Order: sequence, then C-alpha cells, then structure tokens
Amino acid sequence: IDLINMHEMALQIVLKEAIANLAPRPRIVAVRRFYQNQTLDAIGEELGVSSNRIYQIEAKVLRILKQGLSSKRM
Repeated sequence: IDLINMHEMALQIVLKEAIANLAPRPRIVAVRRFYQNQTLDAIGEELGVSSNRIYQIEAKVLRILKQGLSSKRM
C-alpha cells in the first residue's frame, strides 16, 4: 500500500465516523445519497418530506462533513 492509498483509506475512516455522528435524519440522507445513490425524491418519499427538504438536509450534511474533514486533514 502506498502513501496515497493510505491517505485515502484514512479519509474514508474519518468520513464514516463523521457520518455516524450525524443526527438520525441527516445520517439517513447521507447514507442514502452517498452510499446507495438514491434520488432526492426517493429519500423524501421514505422520510415523508419534500425532495427540496432533502436537498437542504444534504447541503447541510455536506457543509458539516467538509468542515470535519478540513479539520482532520493529514
């Protein structure tokens, strides 16, 4: 394993930890969007909210994750 792969693996671990620490609804949105590639509409239907609300939650999740990853850069 080279240094680039080790760095990517470390970032993946940090990302998974950050997602695990999200509140339940944002965590569901993050997992469905980033790992399961579900649409905003599908997630909204599952959670009983509009796709626009899912978009807002997703944007907030991305801000939180970006801040978390920026603070843990190696």
